[in-house]
Amino acid sequence: AEVESARAGALPRLLRTAFQRYGGPDSAALRRGLHLRVEAALARRGMAAELPPLAEFERLLAQRRGGHMTAMLDATLERWEKAKIAEGVERGLAEGVERGLAQGIEQGLAEGVERGAAQGRVALLGRQAERRFGTGVADQLKALLADVSDLSRLDEAGEWLLECDTGAALLTRLRAGTHGTHDNA
Repeated sequence: AEVESARAGALPRLLRTAFQRYGGPDSAALRRGLHLRVEAALARRGMAAELPPLAEFERLLAQRRGGHMTAMLDATLERWEKAKIAEGVERGLAEGVERGLAQGIEQGLAEGVERGAAQGRVALLGRQAERRFGTGVADQLKALLADVSDLSRLDEAGEWLLECDTGAALLTRLRAGTHGTHDNA
């Protein structure tokens, strides 16, 4: 159960502990079964090639009976941990870049749509002002509203276009409105 639920990085320690605990000749079948379980668990995680063969574990165990067979397992563990850290960093960077790119595209599209809508409204207000008050007023209106991107402010300017009786009154109101005052002239 521990093998199935352990993180990949913990498997070498688990295997080392088991081989140390069950190092006797009468536990060979247990070691073989444990090696197969760890190998299967790693295969499901795409890391089976990292596990040294059972024969190598048994050879080291025979050389170090009563001692610790940690050198090979420690080296494997260190290699796994470095690989996992590098993989995590790489995956984190890739995910961060992907998220940032997606957010940037989304934000750029939203700003583009908003800017396009604002430019369309300014153009419409210019045509309406030209029709109502003439080209001179329309040109001044477009110049005053060229940098306005707030659609509610442009809607307000459209209402003023309808409310004002002269082009001069409209331009006065627009100039006052672009500076934050809203008189009803």
